[in-house]
Amino acid sequence: MTKRYLIMSIMCLVFFVSSTKAYTYVDEWTYIEKGSRLEEEKRFVEAIFEYNNALKYKPTKIDLYIKIGNLYERKLGDLVNAIKIYEEGLKIEPNNYLLNYNLMYAVFKAKGVSEGIKQYELLSTMRSDTEVFVFPKKDLESLKANMTQEELKEFCKKYLLINPSDTVLREKLLKIYKKNNDYINARHELKELIKWGKSSSFFLFDLGVCSYHVGDYKEALNYLTKAKDQGESVPELYFDLINKKLQETNRRRP
Repeated sequence: MTKRYLIMSIMCLVFFVSSTKAYTYVDEWTYIEKGSRLEEEKRFVEAIFEYNNALKYKPTKIDLYIKIGNLYERKLGDLVNAIKIYEEGLKIEPNNYLLNYNLMYAVFKAKGVSEGIKQYELLSTMRSDTEVFVFPKKDLESLKANMTQEELKEFCKKYLLINPSDTVLREKLLKIYKKNNDYINARHELKELIKWGKSSSFFLFDLGVCSYHVGDYKEALNYLTKAKDQGESVPELYFDLINKKLQETNRRRP
């Protein structure tokens, strides 16, 4: 009897120790690692399942809501569930920029421009000076189809006031100004585009041309030289015209 009791006691102890050990190492990271492996294998539905298991252990882990939402939206095309999971995350952190950022684009796709604009306006109140987001090009084109040029210009200006980082709106505004030969405002938009990371040799070329037309010949020469140095094809005629203007200006000085 004693021997049998001893064997059972040992078995119970082994079971307890092994169970305790297994339990100790199961946390949110156990499921996150499983989800990551499944995601790499493009098994997105299973990955979402594992990430949801991770949320049961750590329901305040905001990056999981973003990860799950992105999988629903970008890999499965399930905008309804993407919006749902983003909104669940926002119940925990209503002012989380990345959650609101992802939600905005999902809402534009799922609910249309009018609802998307509401999210755009909300996100504009949260951005810092270093954070950049833009109006979806496709939705801007759909608005353009139902607006006059003047209405589109005012729309772009309105939303650039609350989100100066929007290079999509700036490029649209630039096209309008260039079409109307409004070189002063076109030059302003080009400088803002470069400021917000859209620098290119073509933009530098355009800046040179605009500066020439507003009479800032030194700046025109500077930008055209930079454009040429970066590989843009700049006709020598432009440099000849600018140098001629600079010489005329110097001759007029007392």
